[in-house]
Amino acid sequence: MGRAKKIFTNGRVILMLIFIALALLAISPTIKTEGVAITFVEKGSAADIAGIQKPPGGANPRSLEVIKRIDNYFIADEADYFAAIKAINKSVVENQLSEKVVVITTNKKLYTVLLESVVDEKRTGEYVIKNITTEKNVTQIINGSKVVALENITEEVREAETIKTVLGIQNLGIRVVKAPGSNLRKGIDLAGGVRVLLQPEVELDDKNMSLIIKIMENRLNHLGLANINIRKVTNIKGDQFISVEVTGFNEKQVVNLLSQQGKFEAKIANQTVFVGGKDIKNVCTSSQCSRIESCSRSGNQIFCNYFFQVTISPESAQRFAEITEKLEVIPSEDPTNPVLSEKIDFFLDDQYEQSLSISADLKGKPETTVRITGSAIGKDEDEARINSRDEIQNLQAILLTGSIPVKMNIVQSDAFSPILGKEALNNTILVGLLSILGVAAIIFIRFRKLAISIPVMITMLIEVFLILGFAAFFGWELDLVALAGIIIATGTGVDDQIVIADEVLTGKKRFESWKTRIKKAFFIIIGAYLTTIAGIFPLFWAGAGLLKGFAFTTIVGVSFGVLITRPAFARIVKVLLKE
Repeated sequence: MGRAKKIFTNGRVILMLIFIALALLAISPTIKTEGVAITFVEKGSAADIAGIQKPPGGANPRSLEVIKRIDNYFIADEADYFAAIKAINKSVVENQLSEKVVVITTNKKLYTVLLESVVDEKRTGEYVIKNITTEKNVTQIINGSKVVALENITEEVREAETIKTVLGIQNLGIRVVKAPGSNLRKGIDLAGGVRVLLQPEVELDDKNMSLIIKIMENRLNHLGLANINIRKVTNIKGDQFISVEVTGFNEKQVVNLLSQQGKFEAKIANQTVFVGGKDIKNVCTSSQCSRIESCSRSGNQIFCNYFFQVTISPESAQRFAEITEKLEVIPSEDPTNPVLSEKIDFFLDDQYEQSLSISADLKGKPETTVRITGSAIGKDEDEARINSRDEIQNLQAILLTGSIPVKMNIVQSDAFSPILGKEALNNTILVGLLSILGVAAIIFIRFRKLAISIPVMITMLIEVFLILGFAAFFGWELDLVALAGIIIATGTGVDDQIVIADEVLTGKKRFESWKTRIKKAFFIIIGAYLTTIAGIFPLFWAGAGLLKGFAFTTIVGVSFGVLITRPAFARIVKVLLKE
């Protein structure tokens, strides 16, 4: 009891305990988690309208809003979430409902969300006559004076007969992940995702580099991605790069979206009507004006046709009116719908993409709503629909964000599997624990004293915990190179603790005072610390910043060791050896 009191009342040990408590608060671990955390809410979606908020950038994982229940479906993980959405969608299709109200219960609030149905409307080839009654201003002569009055006028209108079929409910508009059990953030090589390294064709100043990063962030945000890390990096030579890390998304779509300059133009008779970015006021993402219309087979492939609507600026609409005013009206394949003599052509990065006919009704009108159509192919319908959704998202993102001012070249692109990342993390933890036990055993064999080997093992674990707490507090992502840095830091810590133990025991034989022995030990430790820092520091820029995690955890680890854990270890050993 006397030894324990001496240990835990010592200032160095108390300081270490304070840092352990702070690390515990930063990590905020929990044993069991249930539910799915909301990582993204699409603007204008059903969830957004219901009041569900997108988490702020850099939010701690444990602070995310967690969905616990959807209607009567209990949500424990992602599988439960998607099963609940699938069951609700099935019910809407079976009952051909025009809308569905669902109640979402989170750890913070209860939300009532109105989900509209996605309807497929097909023409039967027949026409029906409908009586349409509208109010119109009619001029009458009453007592010799002209009087304008409102009258109900009924007119016969010939319309194409259609059949409507409910295909399902609209997208809820959120992205979710399994509710996190701590504030530790995994890097893409552990959580799964894509890392892309891009280099501009010409050297850029800080203003243009920041503009490009902002455009890339907006493009990826449109895809509904939550964990996005885009930063400017340089190598030792000073070459400029942009590093993009995206957790949990497919490599092909991210690379295509980032590598495209994204110069979108709409032309009529070779005259520009509008361009992506500055002329686009809104891009519809709801199921009512953005969806896959139909899929059909052609040979061995499936084609899926899609469309979405965009709203252009009044200035662009006026250019549309001025250009179309000069065009002639010609018949089309549908005799009831004549068209103009020129089509509207769409170009992406100066490459022709598609053309659309312009209805004769729009001649000379400043139309602000434009319908964009396209198609994608696949080996089966599922693949064709996935490719169609990817194309829709890419085009919408490019239209909203505009073009990147310079061409970006893909230097490196890597995709990481979350399954392999989980296995790598588990193996790293197992190997780390075995290493700590092995080191403790070797130290016991060398010194033959549990009073040294046990504190060494405990100190190693404390150093790892402090590094993790520091990373959680500053929101640093832990990847494989960062874990390697932790191992290096704890390894240097063992070296230092052996130096302390060796000086304590050998100095005792030389009848040196405790203070003299510790001074000698820390002279060696400080020299090794400064050498390590000098050797590791350049890695912040090596490999275009890809080794930054290794440098960060190594420097933090050895600094914690020299400033916090080594002095506490020395005091503990002194007490246990009855100095």
